[in-house]
Amino acid sequence: MRKFSLSLAVILSVIFLATLPLLAADPTPFPEGMKIVPPDKNTVPEKLAEFSGIWEGSWDFMHGRTQDAALAVVKLTKDEAIVIYSRGKLEIDQKRGGISMDPGWKRYPGCPVEKADDGNYVITVKLAQGGSLKMKQTPNKELIHVTLSASMGQVADQTRPFTKKK
Repeated sequence: MRKFSLSLAVILSVIFLATLPLLAADPTPFPEGMKIVPPDKNTVPEKLAEFSGIWEGSWDFMHGRTQDAALAVVKLTKDEAIVIYSRGKLEIDQKRGGISMDPGWKRYPGCPVEKADDGNYVITVKLAQGGSLKMKQTPNKELIHVTLSASMGQVADQTRPFTKKK
């Protein structure tokens, strides 16, 4: 009986350790119970409706640091969107100093939607301290380009690809 108990304990430990990565916290948290509201097919153009959902990417910072980021377009009309911006942890560079951030999210209602000259749509998220995020569609419906304009002490704008979360 003791061998059986020991064997069972070993098997359960292996199963637990194998599933541990699945239990890890998401690097870009969203509010608990967040729901994506499907766009109204009668009023939102099909191309614009492709924006609905979660988009994942990252930002590059000084001294080789990166930060995971995600944008959730949770509600979309033909004129505006509600976007939730989530960011991962940004560590301080121990040798050079700089800013650090804990993971977090913020909801941005009333983000304007515009149609660009190339037929793709752009959603603009106005951040604190004069910064912004411009989310622009590409011909590939699984990829957008997001431009972070200087905010929170940033000194350089950057555009990065974000991919749609499955």
